[in-house]
Amino acid sequence: MASLSRVERARWADEVRTAILARWPAGSCTLVFLAGVAYAPAISGILAERPIEGLKLGHRLRWFKEQRRTG
Repeated sequence: MASLSRVERARWADEVRTAILARWPAGSCTLVFLAGVAYAPAISGILAERPIEGLKLGHRLRWFKEQRRTG
C-alpha cells in the first residue's frame, strides 16, 4: 500500500469494497476486519467489527495469540 499513490489506493479500496459487497450484500452480515489502518478505506460504509483497531503491533500479536488459545 505504501508504494501506491493516493489515487491508486482509492481505486484499490473501491475495487475491494465492490468485491466485498458483491459477495456479502450490505446488511447481510457483519465482517471482522483484522488488517491495518492503511486498508480501512476498503471497508468504508460496510458493517464491520475491528477488534484490533488502534493496537500497536505487539498488542495485535498478543490479541491473535489469545484468540488462538480461547478459540
